Amino acid sequence: MKDNDLRVIDVKVNTDRVHFSLEDGRELGVPVDWYPRLDNAPLSELRKFKLNKIGNGVIWENLDVYILVEDVLFYGRNASGNRPADIDI
Repeated sequence: MKDNDLRVIDVKVNTDRVHFSLEDGRELGVPVDWYPRLDNAPLSELRKFKLNKIGNGVIWENLDVYILVEDVLFYGRNASGNRPADIDI
């Protein structure tokens, strides 16, 4: 799998799910309740996200949540949502 296969081109968030549109055409949705900090946040805070510099992850700095698409694909519900220490956002 190439890095650009996992590049996020769009993100949509509601109180139930985070939806990722990937550059290769795939769509991926994950339940918000997989990530307790997202699950407990109001929709106004859920909408305050940005893509990481590489484009393969989404960051909620105000909630301290960092989701990599690769983690969701390979680890599913066990993807932590914690920002890795060695990642430059």
